[in-house]
Amino acid sequence: MAARPKKPDAAVHAVREVRVGIPSERLSRLQQFYLGLIGLPAWPDHRQIPGGWGAGTARHSVLFCFAHDAAVDPQRPRLSLTVSSLPGLEARLSSHEVPYTRQRGLFHSDDRLLVSDPAGHLVEIRQQRTL
Repeated sequence: MAARPKKPDAAVHAVREVRVGIPSERLSRLQQFYLGLIGLPAWPDHRQIPGGWGAGTARHSVLFCFAHDAAVDPQRPRLSLTVSSLPGLEARLSSHEVPYTRQRGLFHSDDRLLVSDPAGHLVEIRQQRTL
């Protein structure tokens, strides 16, 4: 029986919430952030939609629509993700000198990282927990 390929540390487990627009001039930096640091796979070219950029799997995807600067949006869009290892992602962000805030709650399920992506979106990241 062939061995299963090892999942990357802190792989994205689920996309919890999607409310994002991105400025087109920051697409390259956003791709580096979401593909390289966060670990979402890019949609293949034939699945990309004009007017935006997509990432994720067939069941857990995000469409980033080209729009105005998120940092000045009065409702400040955010993206909530669940990863397999919060400490693994925290180490990756630290090694790339990406500023983030770690919030610890009363219970381990309340722990989360808050980071701003290159467009200014608030990205809330929690760890996958089994019941």
